[in-house]
Amino acid sequence: MAKKIRYSGVLLHPTSLPSAHGIGDFGEEAYRFVDLLGEAAVGLWQILPLSPVGYGSSPYAALSAFAGNELLLSLNLLNDAELLSLTDVLIHPNFKAGYVDYNAVKAYKMPLLFKAAQNFLAQGDLAEFTQFCESKRGWLDDYALYRTLCSHYQDTRWYSHWEQGLTVRDEATLAKWRKVKKGEIERWKVLQFFFYKQWKALKEYANHKGVAIVGDLSIFVSGDSVD
Repeated sequence: MAKKIRYSGVLLHPTSLPSAHGIGDFGEEAYRFVDLLGEAAVGLWQILPLSPVGYGSSPYAALSAFAGNELLLSLNLLNDAELLSLTDVLIHPNFKAGYVDYNAVKAYKMPLLFKAAQNFLAQGDLAEFTQFCESKRGWLDDYALYRTLCSHYQDTRWYSHWEQGLTVRDEATLAKWRKVKKGEIERWKVLQFFFYKQWKALKEYANHKGVAIVGDLSIFVSGDSVD
């Protein structure tokens, strides 16, 4: 008879990891946590959905079933990639410990993420990014446009406050906005590329340490999500 294998696991959403930047991320503390699990022979790290969050900041009220939460990006890793300066990552608000103040985190972190995205686009070596965009086109194009329009319409609900041509997906209207907001749309795509790279590296590190990651599907997307 085949020997049964038992696993133990820990549930910890990455947002709960320690961070000087107001929210847990895919940086050093995530790798430290994986090391701790490996040393303790804990073979399963269970997470919650990694989706971008909307009203209420719940991973179970996602803005997309496919995209990743940009706030999980590590600013320190972006500094390591020379996309942010030391000043960008060392000077930050005095965030309270114990919980995530999403409004404060967004106000601080999103401008830096866009800065890193702009610096990345200015570097010119975009072959891997272009390949990523092609492979994820089925959801990425709409998501990047959606997030851009969310900013333009100040996070009002698309089905009640946006231009009618957008709500019914009129092709001419969509094309107009894609042209007008091309730069911003591209930056949102870059942030998803960053997410893919950082999360993939962390997952591969965990698997190498004998830790499997167990996650939830994004089964509850918000009513005003891109989907």
